[in-house]
Amino acid sequence: MPASLIRTVVTEEDARRDNGLPNNPDDYKTRLLKYIPAETVTLYTTLAGIVVSFREVYVAWYWPGLALVFLIGLVGTPLILTRAYGMTWKYKKRQIIITVVAYILWVLSIGTFQEAILIPPFIMTILLGGFTTLAPFIDPGTNTSDEVHEARAHVKETEELSHGKARRV
Repeated sequence: MPASLIRTVVTEEDARRDNGLPNNPDDYKTRLLKYIPAETVTLYTTLAGIVVSFREVYVAWYWPGLALVFLIGLVGTPLILTRAYGMTWKYKKRQIIITVVAYILWVLSIGTFQEAILIPPFIMTILLGGFTTLAPFIDPGTNTSDEVHEARAHVKETEELSHGKARRV
């Protein structure tokens, strides 16, 4: 499997196709891990920590700073999935949406927005736990694209042509 598709949830339909994904569908645990937006939650935690550490010094910038950090992660989550991991909105939009919702719940359960949101922290933790438990049961959509297969065929043709030229020389 290409490294760029490592976060793609593999459904039974995906596993039956020749699309560069594994031939076995993901189990519950694997789906769960693929839905957690680890990159953007880590980014949020790091950047929010910086904003929080300067709260007393730059009081007026605290909430705008947290909002900016939140928005960076909100925009970054689908960008990472599509650009870094090769998912396409057309085929994996449900997985991308599930991961964005997971990011929002993780950020709200971390607690930096407790003063701005009137939902008690224990409710956010319950929502995150429930979502995390149930999300792997949501169908992420099927990668019906043959883009990976076509790209692999093109690479194979190119390699065969270059090997043929090398033999003639």
